[in-house]
Amino acid sequence: MSKVNPHKYSAAETDQPPTKDYRTLARQLTVQFLHQLAVQGQDILVQLDRFLYENTDQEDAKDLARKWTRGTWTQRQQVDACIRKNYSNWDLARINLVDQNNLRLAIYHLLYCPDIPPKVVINEAVELAKLFGTEQSPGFINGVLESVRRDIAAKNDPNPTMNPPTNPNPPTNPNPTTTTNPTDKG
Repeated sequence: MSKVNPHKYSAAETDQPPTKDYRTLARQLTVQFLHQLAVQGQDILVQLDRFLYENTDQEDAKDLARKWTRGTWTQRQQVDACIRKNYSNWDLARINLVDQNNLRLAIYHLLYCPDIPPKVVINEAVELAKLFGTEQSPGFINGVLESVRRDIAAKNDPNPTMNPPTNPNPPTNPNPTTTTNPTDKG
């Protein structure tokens, strides 16, 4: 049997499992453990290392999942306040726990992890919603996070009046060479 060049063939062609990006894996593990925390309470936090050990051997993923889980759980009051502000039509308790914890992690990233671009945060959260949520979850997650992203961007803009929103379809004068005098009676 000949050797397979791993750079030439996909994982499906070589019968090897695909390698998951450690950050994506860390997000999945974080959302799963945040769900356990939400159901079982803070006492389960002592089981985080065991959970990570049982679910991956990727040290980078474990390290990030540990950091993100603890950070999100520690900052959950601020994160939940951000969810409430940007999801005013419903009580937080009415959002299913999977979506709540996906939102918590993503908002934690938006607020406290400036090294992760907002587009990446939102895209990853939508992918998690597809994996763990309901059929409506991806659109819901995207909508809430876009609102949060805009809110954060507005707060971080030192002079919002200098950067007014641009209208992609600005009104135009159909006859630019003609001007109208408001005192003309026509």
